[in-house]
Amino acid sequence: MPPATAEVIAFPRTGARASAGEAGGFSCQGDPASAVQAWLETQLRVIEYWRERLVAEGADWRMAAILDQHAAFLREACAL
Repeated sequence: MPPATAEVIAFPRTGARASAGEAGGFSCQGDPASAVQAWLETQLRVIEYWRERLVAEGADWRMAAILDQHAAFLREACAL
């Protein structure tokens, strides 16, 4: 399997939704660090859910391994 690659995508700002304190049109009330922490924890739960589904259905072990790596990264980020 070839090594994973990533591409940085610059999303353009759009209208009033691009003002400070907002992300994707959703207002970030309160502490931005808390909002990011909650988002990371949610992403971790989503990754764990899909990994379990893949394993239960006997999917390619490489996909499960990729999700394991991503979950480990998210766990580390959540611990900051």
